Amino acid sequence: MMRKGCENGMILNEVIQTMFERRSVRAYQAEQLSDEQLDTLLRCAISAPSARNAQPWHFTVLQDSKLIDDFAGAFREGARRSNEEWIRKLGENPDYHVFFHAPTVVLVSAKEGESGFNLGLAVQNLVLAAQSMGLASVILGLPLRAFEGDGGREILERLKLPAGFRPFMCVSLGYPDQAPEARPRNFDVVDWIR
Repeated sequence: MMRKGCENGMILNEVIQTMFERRSVRAYQAEQLSDEQLDTLLRCAISAPSARNAQPWHFTVLQDSKLIDDFAGAFREGARRSNEEWIRKLGENPDYHVFFHAPTVVLVSAKEGESGFNLGLAVQNLVLAAQSMGLASVILGLPLRAFEGDGGREILERLKLPAGFRPFMCVSLGYPDQAPEARPRNFDVVDWIR
């Protein structure tokens, strides 16, 4: 359980405030991010810690709307093959866009054999930096279903990943076109042993 008074007596600064304000956004304005914004976001991601400083990640920035739309189409094709009904329904919906029409998508790839723990740290840096810059994001694993369909091989070729890397997750980025409320959090998950 949280210590009494923690919520009222909590230390606040810009970093902590950014963590509390960040939401997953699924509606974006059409305006594209600038190269300076993207450079800053990627530098923040690359500055994340990694075990043994392995830095086992690669970032592919997608701003080609046709490629993003084709990737979303390949997702629908792959999703239709899913054993999970809710994913199949997304795949059967021709209007569902797995990237929510974001103008920028960052595909994060992992070195073969990487568990993904380190990539999670890099992605968290990226989305918190985006929030601090007034940008919106959502972290996505579903797009990887694209590689389970027939069109996935072509998308993978168009993504030009370096040898020895595999797609791991995606992040949609852009200016928000919605302001989601915070979802409830369970703060009763802490034990203090002193």
